[in-house]
Amino acid sequence: MSLKDQAEFLARALESGLKTVPEVIAWADENITQLEMPPHWLLELSLMGRVKNLDVIHVLRHVEGVADDRKVNQGIFSLLLEQMNSNQMTGNRVVHFLLRRNRNMEFSFSEAVCQKLDCFHAAYEDWFEVNKKSDLDRELIAFLERQTNLGIE
Repeated sequence: MSLKDQAEFLARALESGLKTVPEVIAWADENITQLEMPPHWLLELSLMGRVKNLDVIHVLRHVEGVADDRKVNQGIFSLLLEQMNSNQMTGNRVVHFLLRRNRNMEFSFSEAVCQKLDCFHAAYEDWFEVNKKSDLDRELIAFLERQTNLGIE
């Protein structure tokens, strides 16, 4: 992922509550130590300290270049997969989160991904048995893994 892709990923993750300002600042600090000539915006992020999310998002969104939506989405799916695997988010919550963010135009998923998410949403709404739900969770995890690895369904 380019720095622009990473910046857009972090902006979306911060905007949606998946990342925090301290995590973004830690990311900036790590990149500064790895780059011979870090860009000004990265130094600015590193020094932001206790600021509002919107201030950090503003800096991230104004990084020069065009982000690759496929790579940014891969990052979002990867982050959600981590949270689901560590039991920080349930499968149902992951699906609701993705659908809501996509409908609010914060994310931009392909029609195939949206259709699959709609199917998951309907399935989570209809589950009655614990075994059926765990099967559905496994299917969602496999879907997230495919999105993380390929960026396509």
